[in-house]
Amino acid sequence: MIHTVILLLPDIKQAYPLSTLAFTQAQGSKKKIAASYKQALIVDRNGRFRSFKEIEVLGPLGNSFSRRILSCLTGSWQIRVQLSASLDYSLEEAKRLLIDCMDSPISADNFDFESLSAHQKFIESIRAATSFDTLLQGLVLSAPENSLDLL
Repeated sequence: MIHTVILLLPDIKQAYPLSTLAFTQAQGSKKKIAASYKQALIVDRNGRFRSFKEIEVLGPLGNSFSRRILSCLTGSWQIRVQLSASLDYSLEEAKRLLIDCMDSPISADNFDFESLSAHQKFIESIRAATSFDTLLQGLVLSAPENSLDLL
């Protein structure tokens, strides 16, 4: 089943809603795909933080010869992603990571907040969380069709 997770890029302090469909397809050079996500984290709907253990490029996307040629020309690849086991973050560490990545204009645009005040309210709900349950209640995840669908 396809659902939405949060992609955190702590090294550049950005976050994106990511469809799990993106774990099967990527765009870019083969070397860049794996290198781009070495520091990235995924936060799933259950609040588990995981890292990318491996991204394996399987080949061009598509079933037909013409589609596969187009895929090679555009750098679109079928991939297989292996995620780490759940990472053990304290509530404070999780909140700090989320705030660091979410508190930027780029992340606000990525999550399509209605206004600047809605974005700030979201950041405050993260700060105010007293448990992982309350932290998860504040996480707003868009539908998979409104999220990034490739790495």
